[in-house]
Amino acid sequence: MHELLSFSSRLPFRIYCVTSFNGTWHCHHELNILLPLAGETTLTTSENSIDMKVGQLQIVNPMQMHHVTVRQGDALILLLRIDMKNYYDVWPELKTMTFSLQAPTATDEDLDNVYQLYAEMLMEASTQKDGYALTLLNLCNLLIQQLAKSFQETERRSAALSLKPDDPLSVVLDYIDKNYLSEWSLDTLASVACLNPQYLSRLFHKRVGMPISQYINSVRVRMSLHDLLDTKATILAISQKHGFTTVAAYYKAFRDIYGETPTHYRKNSVNMLARHKLREEHYFDADMLDDILRKLHYHPKPSTPLVETPHKIILNVYDRGKPLHKVWNKICIFEHASDGLGHAWKEQFASLLQEIQYDYIYCGNMLNYYMRVYNESPGSSPMFDYTLVDKLLDTVVPMGVKPVIELGQTSIRLAADTSLGGASPPKNLNYWIDMIRGLMHHLIDRYGKRRVTEWQFAIWNSPDSKRYWAGTKESFYELFCRTFYTVKSFDRNIQVGCSGISLASCYNGWLEGFAAYMRREDVTLDFLGWNVTQVVLADGVRMEEAINLWPTTMKELCKCNKFALGDENAPVRHVAAIRQEMDRLGLNTLPVQISRFNTTLFPDDLLHDISYMGPFIVKNMIAFSELASSVSFSNFTDIRILGTSIMPDGFYGGSGMLSESGIKKSSYNAIWLLTRLGDTVLSVSDNHIITTSDDGCYQILCWNYCHYDAAFASLKLDGFTKTERYGIFPTEMSKTFTFLLNGVNGTYRMKRYRVNREYGSGYDAWLKMGAPTYCHPCDIQILRAKAAPDVKIKTVSFDGQAKIILTLDPHEVTLVEVFNT
Repeated sequence: MHELLSFSSRLPFRIYCVTSFNGTWHCHHELNILLPLAGETTLTTSENSIDMKVGQLQIVNPMQMHHVTVRQGDALILLLRIDMKNYYDVWPELKTMTFSLQAPTATDEDLDNVYQLYAEMLMEASTQKDGYALTLLNLCNLLIQQLAKSFQETERRSAALSLKPDDPLSVVLDYIDKNYLSEWSLDTLASVACLNPQYLSRLFHKRVGMPISQYINSVRVRMSLHDLLDTKATILAISQKHGFTTVAAYYKAFRDIYGETPTHYRKNSVNMLARHKLREEHYFDADMLDDILRKLHYHPKPSTPLVETPHKIILNVYDRGKPLHKVWNKICIFEHASDGLGHAWKEQFASLLQEIQYDYIYCGNMLNYYMRVYNESPGSSPMFDYTLVDKLLDTVVPMGVKPVIELGQTSIRLAADTSLGGASPPKNLNYWIDMIRGLMHHLIDRYGKRRVTEWQFAIWNSPDSKRYWAGTKESFYELFCRTFYTVKSFDRNIQVGCSGISLASCYNGWLEGFAAYMRREDVTLDFLGWNVTQVVLADGVRMEEAINLWPTTMKELCKCNKFALGDENAPVRHVAAIRQEMDRLGLNTLPVQISRFNTTLFPDDLLHDISYMGPFIVKNMIAFSELASSVSFSNFTDIRILGTSIMPDGFYGGSGMLSESGIKKSSYNAIWLLTRLGDTVLSVSDNHIITTSDDGCYQILCWNYCHYDAAFASLKLDGFTKTERYGIFPTEMSKTFTFLLNGVNGTYRMKRYRVNREYGSGYDAWLKMGAPTYCHPCDIQILRAKAAPDVKIKTVSFDGQAKIILTLDPHEVTLVEVFNT
């Protein structure tokens, strides 16, 4: 007997799978409800014998003597065992009740209710969604209530083997069950029952059908089955644990009951489970659960507001698919090159590349003050020092990634207006060009021209924003052209473009002016990089009202009252609008790089940390794969300037995939799941994608995106705090998918990865820990472990069609990999 589903031990019932039956009389203190799944079996009680049918429930009452025999085939019975003690405490009359599903007072509707409650208990125990224990307890209570209401036996047919709680034999059996490991004597048992020893011996043999010694051995053997089937303990250890003085005595008792040795029984039971597609993971696979529900004639109740209509996807795996453009792991980004000089940053980046292999690493602000590239002699002559540039590139290049070097922003010493910081245009454009020329000479001398021609150079970041370029747009156009030609003079194959342009540039004339200037100067760009977020204009706000507003924090965004957060399709609409404007301006041949993508680019957006980010990233990345050449999630880490930390262990809304302590957020795990997709798309929608790879394997990625409410979208952030971040989602619903893959045959190994609030979310793990601001290193290690996705692995066989049923919690992303073995 295997405990098939593992759940809270505080619940008053367990669910078992029974594969062997010894035909000896016995009884249980619990109420047992049996569901035959395979084979032909007979249930014999004190009252009658019933040939059980597959899919037909049967009840064995507490302390009802019974046995089960196999007539034909491999028998398999699902057993729901309910401990009635707590129910007796709150409803004493239950002690005198016995139940039968053949009770003449029960209607067909009553019987159907029992079957439906049984089925719902199996589903809840198998899926174990949030709050499942309370749901299971309620279902069990309803089941007992239904039995008491409609299935009481009007008259308990007393017989030799029917025991009542106050029956002396019942007292003896109860004592044996509780003390079967202890030494026993007939005198001890007689004193417990207040009977003469010889009379007890005769009474026991007559009513139970075997001597007391044989019965005690049968109890010991029955109690040993858990260790025999569900552990790897040796036969000797099991025999000693369960009261046998020698292993030979255990073998004899076992063979007398089951007709085979414990070793053969263990082997045969494992083989039988495999034949019935049951495994040791303590959960049903989709096919098995579906088969059991069919046997119970389960019909789901009408959907409630908290359950979304199931999604059914049918496809033929041999149909020709289309290539998948994997845009999500082309370019990894970090905003400040100086961050990469710290030890913590290097450790995180090396760890990242072990799981997500990027082609490029975008190094922002490569020429700013902190990188110490530009200096001046006492005579104000320019001096260039590329030491820190080398230090950074010597870290990332050997790791196999190619740098995207951002040529910006201005060093304070080169700024025309030092009060503007890095946003100031250079005070002398020739000095700037000399610095770029010196950098290119240095890079080619150090790394070789062949390698450098494979890199990318992005001239400035967000030049259409006054926050990042405080000069006129014409002055930037000039700087761009001269820088472009300076870089290209070393080799025309070096890729040069612009990064971080906003959607606003499509409406305020900036992009149109830029494109016209480039045409006039005969500049052929290699790429344009864009910033894409959820931020939109608030209702009733005209573009010209917000054209010069460039907030850099969520607080500033809320304060200016000109912006909002868009609907769930806002990022895709932004990219579509960008492509449309590029087409209009004759820039349609350029690859569209999304150089920074996130809900917002602010370092205090509390959305960044939570499980919402998983489905948000996946659904948009899949949509972007048809619109862009690459998408960089901004950023890869929360580590700030020079690797120092402003909030060492907390989740404060940093835009990174990793916290400052290297704890994975759901955004990290979402991108990792995306990297596991195959190369060919078989099916795609706004909530799933199915791919296949050259080795004949299939990947099913689906997500349950829940959108924030209207108040949050309008940037009313009351109640949205460091530890309270999920109250903004009014329609959190579970979502069920049924995938039918026609044409799948054979045995497969199936992995399911889950990222949701329970698994794969560093923030939620941190929240459960108590939301500490500072963590001990040991606590950080615990959080890192808890931030990994959940994974379940099993072997399944398909005969022409793979049917995979997945239920996703709110904010969940699930990946199922199906490998041909």
